[in-house]
Amino acid sequence: MAARKRAAELKRMVDMGRDPLYERNAERGAPLMSELFTRYLTEYALPNKKLSSVAEDWGLIHGGKFKFDQKTKTFGEPDKRFNGILGEYFAKLQVADVTRADVMRFHGSLHATPYRANRALNLLSKAMNLAELWEIRPDGSNPTRHVKKYKEAARDRHLKDEEITALGKALVTADPKVAAVIRLLLFTGMRVSEVLGLTGERINTKDGIAKLEDAKAGARDVQLSTEALAVISELPSTGPIFGDLTYSKLDSAWRNIRDEAGIKDARLHDLRHTVGTLAGASGVNAFVIRDLLGHKNLAMTARYVGKNANPVKQVADRVSNQIAAAFKGEKAKVISHPKSGRQ
Repeated sequence: MAARKRAAELKRMVDMGRDPLYERNAERGAPLMSELFTRYLTEYALPNKKLSSVAEDWGLIHGGKFKFDQKTKTFGEPDKRFNGILGEYFAKLQVADVTRADVMRFHGSLHATPYRANRALNLLSKAMNLAELWEIRPDGSNPTRHVKKYKEAARDRHLKDEEITALGKALVTADPKVAAVIRLLLFTGMRVSEVLGLTGERINTKDGIAKLEDAKAGARDVQLSTEALAVISELPSTGPIFGDLTYSKLDSAWRNIRDEAGIKDARLHDLRHTVGTLAGASGVNAFVIRDLLGHKNLAMTARYVGKNANPVKQVADRVSNQIAAAFKGEKAKVISHPKSGRQ
């Protein structure tokens, strides 16, 4: 009888638009996941991560537009909406009540988007580690432990010449600002966040250099080609050169453009792959491609460099050939720098 009465009461609360679980947890005074997520963003992510990474975390927790005050370096008023995939699932639960079963159900619900599922799991794991550090969960109780991540297949999609031609035609009628971003992505190989974050003050048109302060692998200078400089010349010379254009707006516009160009499976990030692939095919060595794309190490660059373009192998072949010739008493061949006539 008591159970039926309680069930009826809960139904009335739901019908009135109230959340019984949230109210029960709040009444107990125990920390909720919403509070943990807020502390994660303000006390861990903001002081320790690049702003572009903080924006990604914000999206997983809150969804919607990233809110950040550049002048005060704060988020301003806390966002009460937890509409990101993590926020919607966990925000109203008590931190201490989250179980491995909860995490597995959450992760399993995102099986169709393995990359996003794994990024969310990484964030949740770090937040739970901090919960232990902040003594709102027992040590060694992180519920994300032993939850297996999805396998992420490497994607090597790049645009072929005819696809680039079709894209060029589609850009003619596209929004000029969006078209300029896409052209810069292809003319520089920069990441989307790097292009959107460009300001006029960081671009030296005389020397053809764009200075990136918040690049993924650290601050770096990007060498701008003549084509890239031509695009930039049509944009504002001070402040954010793309104004308030966000990744979300750009991606939405990109989907329409790629459909018109007939390349429906291409992502914005595939434009960067295109630059790397073309650079590798040109025969330049891995070190040049690494610096062109701003990779942290050569391991990330290796996907673009074929074995026949390996600079170490090229030198090894030239040295051994010269020594072999000397063994036979033949005239030693001059060893030239790969792909050049320099000695």
